Amino acid sequence: MLVPLVLALALPLRAQGPRDSGYPDFYSMVVSSAAVPGGDRGAVAEGVAWSPEQKLAVVSFMFRGQAGLVGIDLTTGGRRARAALRDLKGMPLRARPGGAAALNGRLWLASGDKVARWTLPALSGGAFNAATQEAIFDVETTGSYVSAGDDGLWVGDFHVRKDLKQSLAAYYPVDVEGRVASAPTRVWDIPNGAHGLALCSGFAALAVTRGPRDHRLELHRPPGERGRLDETTLLRSVSAPPGIVDLECAEDRLLVLFGGKRNASREGVPENRLFALRLEPSR
Repeated sequence: MLVPLVLALALPLRAQGPRDSGYPDFYSMVVSSAAVPGGDRGAVAEGVAWSPEQKLAVVSFMFRGQAGLVGIDLTTGGRRARAALRDLKGMPLRARPGGAAALNGRLWLASGDKVARWTLPALSGGAFNAATQEAIFDVETTGSYVSAGDDGLWVGDFHVRKDLKQSLAAYYPVDVEGRVASAPTRVWDIPNGAHGLALCSGFAALAVTRGPRDHRLELHRPPGERGRLDETTLLRSVSAPPGIVDLECAEDRLLVLFGGKRNASREGVPENRLFALRLEPSR
């Protein structure tokens, strides 16, 4: 069983973090934010998904070597619950649950060259639930992160150095039975250093590290089936705090998740915190 956490949100969602002076453009877009429950007791946020059925943000996290989920209401900060994640054998999942996505009532996590599927448990009450892994699918990309969009999954690579192979984001259709296509139908070249991707209405959002102290949130115009996200597709680029671990779209908001234990001493750098941003592509 997942080690229990007290998952109470001490405060309702707030428009800004406590230390926001270093990144004014980023914080000017923030509509609301919430601490990931359990972050002060060692839980580390890893991925975020949006469940349209439950109207909740779903955050995956690690706590004492075990993976779990928590639901967060973007409007009030209430209606939250937690769930343990279990592997195909019904044992506690100990793999890092990075890059979460929700699609058609199912949860998806990417790791290595695979994407795994669970039925998304109910997270709108106070009960503790558990979800057991149902299937694993091979994908051609590294699978550093995953986002839902267009009735399928976008799976992305994460490469840092320019002398490594080109980072890619690939789209895999998912059928009504929850089976992932064996090959992608769309492939985009994306910047090396990209570590989060979300497909929103009319644009693609990227979290990109372009240097040791150059962290960007970029909004791009989507290219065609085989295209590239670069300066020719860029609509807006905003300096962002370091530590973004995942992005996802939630209706008319962009969800931006920061992990923990990375940059706590730097001014304006949030930890284990979820932000909802206004979507403002400017070109």
